Amino acid sequence: MPDPSLSDSDMKRYNDWKSYLRSNGISIPQKEHFTNYASLPTLCRLRPVLAVLEPETIGPMRVAISELAAEKNAKRASRAKGGKKGVARQVSVEKAELPSDWQATIARLYSECENQSGDWIDFDSESELSTLPWSTVRDAEYVLCMIAKACINRNKKVSLKSETVAYWIKDARDRGCGARGLSCQIGKLRSFVLHYQGQKSKLAKKLSRLRKHYNRLAAKEPKRKARFLLTNPNDIGKVLLRAEELLDEARSAPLGFFHRIKLFLDAAALALSIVAPLRISDLHRLEVGVHLIRHNDGWEMNIETQKTGGEYHRSLLYPEITPFLDALVMEDAPGRHIEAGYTARIGTPIFSRDNGRTGLSGDWISDVWFEYFGCGAHISRTLWHEEVHDENSSKTYIALELCGQKDPKTANQYLVRDMRKRNFQKGKQLRSNYRKRVQATSIVFTVPPNKD
Repeated sequence: MPDPSLSDSDMKRYNDWKSYLRSNGISIPQKEHFTNYASLPTLCRLRPVLAVLEPETIGPMRVAISELAAEKNAKRASRAKGGKKGVARQVSVEKAELPSDWQATIARLYSECENQSGDWIDFDSESELSTLPWSTVRDAEYVLCMIAKACINRNKKVSLKSETVAYWIKDARDRGCGARGLSCQIGKLRSFVLHYQGQKSKLAKKLSRLRKHYNRLAAKEPKRKARFLLTNPNDIGKVLLRAEELLDEARSAPLGFFHRIKLFLDAAALALSIVAPLRISDLHRLEVGVHLIRHNDGWEMNIETQKTGGEYHRSLLYPEITPFLDALVMEDAPGRHIEAGYTARIGTPIFSRDNGRTGLSGDWISDVWFEYFGCGAHISRTLWHEEVHDENSSKTYIALELCGQKDPKTANQYLVRDMRKRNFQKGKQLRSNYRKRVQATSIVFTVPPNKD
């Protein structure tokens, strides 16, 4: 019996689709069957019909619609006349607008740090300057784009000197940028200047002093995560609860639409950040079947961390994460089967809007945290350390292990901090007990009444 929510035209579209499948001997439609069947508008009109009658086929259809829409937008952009479309940059210029010698140095630095992973290569001991990691080149490039914008806003020639750096810093401070963030960006800029002007660069020396100045200012400014912990319950369970709420919202959202995928992705980003509180530079690189392996009883994780090169291995992640990761690999799978989805996604990034074709960045993970908690994803690592700070040192080691904290210096800082906190609490308790004993044993002196 036809569904009463569907019109005659809807049923005609459905029957035409079924006729196409029968004539081609197709039992379980794949993405290519949808793209070969009809144009983008036709598929968009068919989508709500299949969502009612055959929801298990919606996954491959969504991917087909996404790819066709991307192709259409690419063709439209290639035919477009004039400048770049979209929202114009407000605080920086495009890379193409930088001086040619800046661009040449940036290109050289990128080429030097290319390797199989695209992120890092070993330092060249024979060169005067160490090869920069890809992320440093990227960040330095953005600082240069902001400096260029600051010069243009003042009708000054785009150049790299003390005055133009001061323009950029003033604009950044006016926008509310903190000293801690500026110190980091100044460090990235200094790395570029050393490669651009040489080790004897006077500007590089000034940037070193400037960075120390902002480091001192940063020590007086409360960290954003500290403000977060003061105004929010530092409860890991609250984050997981929000992730579970998003997972439920995703399951209730209309099939085949981007909003549903967004909710699944947001939920998994929050949950995985808590279950495996790695840095975002590692979380966004996780690939299905490579770093994340599905077993009958759950998911295994194994990745070499980017910052320290240490191995982070969890033979079985907490079972709470299983429905989040399962949803990401099965949502777009034919028949919405976990086995088919996992097999199809092997070798692709777990965080992807287009069924693994392209991955999402680490910044995207932090954006998700900002959207729901007003703070970056790194807070998840702090939450684990806060969770155990008032316990014994063995609990602190658990947090260090969960966070993949292999750097001895950083690990020791956490251990010392937690020891100080515990000693401080013990000291307060001892003082309190001492005051109680003094009050209990003290003699009360009274002044005799005046006989006069």
